[in-house]
Amino acid sequence: MASTVHRTNDEKGLLHGTHLVDGDRGVVQYKEGDGSWIDVPAWAQFLIELGYYWSGEHARRRIALISLPCQSTGAGLIALGLLRNRMERPGADDLSRHFNRISELASDGDRRLRLVHRSRPRQRYVPWHVDADGVWVRQINVDNPVSRTIAASTAAEWHFEAEPQMQLAAGAVISHRQIYDAMIPGQAVCLTENLSRSDSAICLATEVLGEAAAQEKYTSTFFGDERHSVSLAELLTVHAWSSTVTSRVLLWNARLNRMDRAGTPHVVVADGHACFQRIINREEFQSADIVCVFHRLIDRTALEELGAKIGDLRQWYEDVPMAAETLPNGISMLTLARL
Repeated sequence: MASTVHRTNDEKGLLHGTHLVDGDRGVVQYKEGDGSWIDVPAWAQFLIELGYYWSGEHARRRIALISLPCQSTGAGLIALGLLRNRMERPGADDLSRHFNRISELASDGDRRLRLVHRSRPRQRYVPWHVDADGVWVRQINVDNPVSRTIAASTAAEWHFEAEPQMQLAAGAVISHRQIYDAMIPGQAVCLTENLSRSDSAICLATEVLGEAAAQEKYTSTFFGDERHSVSLAELLTVHAWSSTVTSRVLLWNARLNRMDRAGTPHVVVADGHACFQRIINREEFQSADIVCVFHRLIDRTALEELGAKIGDLRQWYEDVPMAAETLPNGISMLTLARL
């Protein structure tokens, strides 16, 4: 379905506020700030599932605008659902793209980016040249530089400086697997290999206030229970927010108009109407789906500008009908698909 949330498990009450229970996967509850633990609210579960099911195969680019009655963590919840879907897909990682990126930099003679090997974290290397043995990298800032070879099979041991590692050391995985697995009852569990690798298919675009404000907002929402809890910011694995050295969500800072690392996302989740206006025409996002979450407290001028943008988009996009009963109270949604 192009724009609806599948409700095959609705008899379990998934869209009506519930514990997330699925066999032995455990129970996940929800908390905001210093509040009490509660069943996951209907609106929050809807947005997580929207992200999860949005990831299905589709032939045309889609744009969705979702309005909520007030400010919320809605964009982060959709990104979490998208991330959860990718975690159960074989090959949903950056390993092959990473080696190709190193090779291209070496072939182009681009030595601006520095590489780090996980076993030698204080040493820096730059891509040097490519031959039959692989990509040669050369040590910098030393009197007697050493050259090393990177092959496709060893590329995961290297990462670019200030960027996440491609893969954790053998046997290590992202924490909180039980929470991820229980988040979408009735569906496949996360693949172990995806819990140890970085991925850049999903991008979360912040509000125009920037990254720090976004992190503060997502850090105040928790999943788990009284014994074990984790913030939404940690579950999103954004590189600068997470305790893990890998990352499965790109971050686009709407205040600075830049990404936290290289990547070509399949889906961009825009937090707020102003962020949507900034990214909708950006060249790097033209092949990606765009999902925007905004609140209805925005001023009249901003609302009129958003309406004008939607009218402009309808020259190239058509509305995708959605049954009203699939939406929780207080949420409105418009989905457009490329003609």
